[in-house]
Parts: sequence; structure tokens; C-alpha cells
Amino acid sequence: MAKNRVQFLCNHCGSVHPKWMGKCPDCGTWDALEEYKAPTFDARSEATRPAGARAHEAVVAAEATPIDRIDESAIQRTPTGIGEFDRVLGGGIVPGSAVLVGGEPGIGKSTLLLQVASALARQGEGEKSRQPESPVLYVTSEESARQTALRAGRLKACGARLMVLAETNLERIIAQIHKVAPSVVVVDSI
Repeated sequence: MAKNRVQFLCNHCGSVHPKWMGKCPDCGTWDALEEYKAPTFDARSEATRPAGARAHEAVVAAEATPIDRIDESAIQRTPTGIGEFDRVLGGGIVPGSAVLVGGEPGIGKSTLLLQVASALARQGEGEKSRQPESPVLYVTSEESARQTALRAGRLKACGARLMVLAETNLERIIAQIHKVAPSVVVVDSI
């Protein structure tokens, strides 16, 4: 069994280096390298590999379907209540989907995402809610939890189901997702 090698990941640009350095050689950011252990081989995947398949071959879990045979009416979208955002998404968020919001710095992406997270969290607080009681998790890598709470207060974006995590380490983010079991996760930013 191969030894899990320690590497160092820049939390600013994502580059990986074999040793810790005070300054990332790729982006020049100081004190941005964090210890990172690459994922290890999963022996359980051996059990699911078809007979005769080699280790480097991908296991296909689904089969291609002609597009005209896919029932799109079965998709349940969750509207956020923010009209233009829902319109761009075709009526709301599709469960299991990933939505990437991009734009120039300072244009309001974080503000919009905090409003969306707050709106989704408030939907689950009413007595006649169709949403499960699980919270909405807003992960921020650009601000502290206190800064996010101050901005949320200015936006009146609050709610008991809206949880904030200020973190840049992916393993710790995933651990919190498993612990909190949110209905929606907003990651600001990648």
C-alpha cells in the first residue's frame, strides 16, 4: 500500500507544492500554503469494478438516453423567491445541481448569494413549508463569519436556518456539510 504523501496547497490559487513555503511561488500570496493529503485509493471501488475491467478504466453507472425520451416535467425546482435569479435558472434551483455564479470583482456576487441562501432558509421556517427542516449552509472563503453576519444584517438576510462557515479548507468544509446536513450549500467562492 502506497504511503499518503503530504503536499501543500495554496488556498489562494490552488497550486500544489511538495514543501511548505512562506510565499506561494505561483501567485505570490504570503502564508497561503496549507498541508494537504491527497485522497487515498478506495479498496471498495475494486468490489464494484466489472469483471475483467482494469484499474484505470472508468466504471459506467448510467447509460446514455435519447434526449427526447427524458421526462423533464419530473424535475422539481425550488424557487428562491428572487425573480430574476429564478428566471435565469429556469424557475429555481434543481436538486443535486451545481450553479456557478461569475462576474467582475465587486459586482455583487457574494451579496446575491447571501440573499439567495437567506431566502431559501426562510422558506423552511414557515408552518406550511414544503422544505425539510434542514438548514442552508453558506460557506465563505473571502470573509469572516462576523463580516458575513454584518452584511446579512444590512440586507435583512437572517434566519435561524441560515448557517455560516468561514473556511477555506475543503476537507473541513466537507466535514461540516456531513455534520450539518444542509438542504442547500452555497460556497463563496471557489
